[in-house]
Amino acid sequence: MTPPDRNAPPELHHLAARLRALRDRSGLSLDGLAARTHRGASSWARYLRGTALPPRTAVEELCRAAAERPQQVLALWELAEAEWSGRARTTPYGPYPGVAGEHPPPAPPAPPAPTSHVPTTAPPPTRHALPTRHTPTTAPPTPSAHPARPARRGLTVLLGLAAAVAVTAGVLTFTPGTEAGGAAEPNSSAAPGCTGRTCEGQDPLRMGCGAQGRVTSLATHRDAAGRRIELRYGKPCAAVWARAAHLRAGDRMDVSLPGAPAQHAVSRGTDSYLATPMTPAAGDPQRARVCLTPADGTRRCFTA
Repeated sequence: MTPPDRNAPPELHHLAARLRALRDRSGLSLDGLAARTHRGASSWARYLRGTALPPRTAVEELCRAAAERPQQVLALWELAEAEWSGRARTTPYGPYPGVAGEHPPPAPPAPPAPTSHVPTTAPPPTRHALPTRHTPTTAPPTPSAHPARPARRGLTVLLGLAAAVAVTAGVLTFTPGTEAGGAAEPNSSAAPGCTGRTCEGQDPLRMGCGAQGRVTSLATHRDAAGRRIELRYGKPCAAVWARAAHLRAGDRMDVSLPGAPAQHAVSRGTDSYLATPMTPAAGDPQRARVCLTPADGTRRCFTA
C-alpha cells in the first residue's frame, strides 16, 4: 500500500491510522474491503492514506468488518470531518511575547473568467489544497495555477509549526462557535439517553447528546502547542461539556456552569480525542466556562 500522506491534517492522519489498524485486524485486502463495504478499492486506498475523508457509513462498515465498537472511531471521524469541511478553522496560534503569529500563505491566482456558453463560478482560493481533490471548471487552466478545493474543504495551518514556540505557556485564541457534527447518527431520531440533571456526569457520546442537529459548538479554542478545545451544548439533553484533541499526558480540562457541579477529564497522553462528562445546563449555556491546565503550563480559562 502507498505510505500515509504526511501532509494530511492531524485529525485526518489520526483517523487514517486507526482505519489502517482496523483493516489489518480484519485481514481484508483492498479488494476484499471494497466488496465488504461497497466502496471502491481505489477509494479505500485514499481513505487509508489520509488523502480523502471517508463517508461516515464507510467507517461504520469497516468497524463491523473488524468487530470493533464504532463509538471511538466515529469520534475521530467527527474531528476529521470538522477539519476537512472547514468548520474547525481557527486562528491557529495566538501571539507570544516577542514571537509573531503565523500568517496564512498567499492565495493562489484566480482562474480565468468562464466562457459565455457555460456560466460557472470559480471556487474561492483556500489553504493547503490536497492535490488529489479539485473542483472541475470549464475555464482553461494556466501553468501557474494550482488545484483548489472549495472553501468548505480548506485545511488549517499544520500544527507542526507550533513546535518552535511550544516551550512557553500556551495562549488561547478564540473563534465563535458554529453548529457542529457531521452525518447523522444511525439512531439520531431516537430520544437522547438523558436530559438535564440526569445527564450529570454522563458520557455525551453514549447518551446520544452529540448527534447531528442536537449539538452546538459554543466556542473553539486552540493554543500555541496545538491543543484544540471545544465547548459544546446539547440542546435536547440540556447539558454542556468540553472536548479536546492533541492533549499531552497530564493535561486537564474542567467544565463548569453556575449552579451545576463541575466536571473534568485528564488526558493519559494516548487519547486522540477526549471529552469531559456532561454538566446540566439549567440556565443559559453561554455562561459555561472551560479551563485547560497543561501538565507543564499555566491554567487558562474561557467562556462562550
